[in-house]
Amino acid sequence: MFAEAFPKRMASDGEFCKRHFNSDGDFLSRDPDSITGEPDVLSARISKPVRPILGLMQSALQVPAAGVDQPTHDRCVVNLADLVVKCLRPDPEDRIEPAKALDLPFFRRDR
Repeated sequence: MFAEAFPKRMASDGEFCKRHFNSDGDFLSRDPDSITGEPDVLSARISKPVRPILGLMQSALQVPAAGVDQPTHDRCVVNLADLVVKCLRPDPEDRIEPAKALDLPFFRRDR
């Protein structure tokens, strides 16, 4: 749910794809301080992120706002992570549309 690979077509279509991906669809990372000047090749098919969004948000948002109990806060953090993941999917065809995002639990008053 919280891991997403870049679709192959994103590495082969588009005006700037050759700057960022090689012919195998691997992401090219360019370090400006590199001695060789050659890009590092990172697989575009990453199965799991180093730190999932939910874990990052739970670490950053540990303390509830004034007047919010801990269980409600914890549910909101999970719902926020779900919203962020769905909004930031690399493939526009898989990314949630704004109208549908408004139906997610994060925006419900009864959350």
